[in-house]
Amino acid sequence: MRQSSLLLVATALALAVAGCSKKTEEAAKTTVDAAASDAATNAAKAGDAIAGAAQDVGAKASEAADQAGDKLKEGGRKAADAADKAGEHARQAGKETTEEASEKAR
Repeated sequence: MRQSSLLLVATALALAVAGCSKKTEEAAKTTVDAAASDAATNAAKAGDAIAGAAQDVGAKASEAADQAGDKLKEGGRKAADAADKAGEHARQAGKETTEEASEKAR
């Protein structure tokens, strides 16, 4: 009888340990699933942040390129105006020189 009681207690202990192991296994699985979900969420948020930053950089680069283009156009207009003025001065100087030469030739 003592052996059968001992066997009964050992079996009960084995079942209790198996039950604890099952609960521990389920808790570990839940923890791993939660960690995986958190990692996926954080990766998605990081990806969104990177995409947003890239979009901001792209917009700023585009704006800078537009401003540079505007400044080049403005510089081109100023250069063209300066060339026109220089041309006008050269024509006027040539006209005056021609008139002076004609007067001296008379």
